[in-house]
Amino acid sequence: MEMLKDAPGGKWAVLESTIEGVEVVAVGYKYNTKKVLFFAMTKGAGSTEPGEPYVVKFPDSYGNPCSRHDERPAFLTRYFGNKGHGFSNLIDFHNQERQDTLALEEAWVTEDPWFRIFTTGFGMNTVDTHHALQAMGAPSGIWKKRPLMQFVDVLVYQLLNNAHDKGAGVHSARQAAHRASGGGAAQKTPAVASSFVSLG
Repeated sequence: MEMLKDAPGGKWAVLESTIEGVEVVAVGYKYNTKKVLFFAMTKGAGSTEPGEPYVVKFPDSYGNPCSRHDERPAFLTRYFGNKGHGFSNLIDFHNQERQDTLALEEAWVTEDPWFRIFTTGFGMNTVDTHHALQAMGAPSGIWKKRPLMQFVDVLVYQLLNNAHDKGAGVHSARQAAHRASGGGAAQKTPAVASSFVSLG
C-alpha cells in the first residue's frame, strides 16, 4: 500500500469491500521501517482496533539495548501472540515435527512418488492425531505433555497388537494401549488412543 510506504512502524490501513456478497477486510500493517505485512479476512473474524503493542528491540548508536512499543491491531496480537505463543508459526512447527522428529521420509526411503505421498500423508495424520489428543485432554491427562515419539511408540504397539483382529474387544485393546503407555489403571487410558485399534 502506497499510503504506508513512508509511515513508521506500528501503523496500519484497513480496506473493506464486498465480494460476491461476502464482506471482506484487507489490512496493511507497517511491521518495521521497510516491511509491510498484508492480511485478508472476512469481516468480524478479528478486530482492527489497537491491541497489545509489539515490543521492538534494537541497539542504539552506542550499542546499548533499546526497546519501543509499536501499536498493532488486536487480531495481530492474537495471530502473533505473546512471546511467540500465537498461531503464525503453527504450520512451521507441525512441519518440523513431521520432517525432523518423526522423519518417516528418511526411514522409508523410496523412489516411488506414490509411496512418498503416502508417507507424507501418514506422517501428517500421525502428528495431527498427537496434537488432537493433547488438545482434547484425555480424562487422565496422560497425553498432555507426552512427546510425539512416545505417542508413536504407543501407536505402533497398538497397530501391531490389534486386539480386534483376535476378537478380544475394546476393553482388551485399551489394556494393551495402557500397558504400552506405562500409565496407571487401565480405565484411565484415553478412549481416543484405543480408537486406532478399532481401525485395524
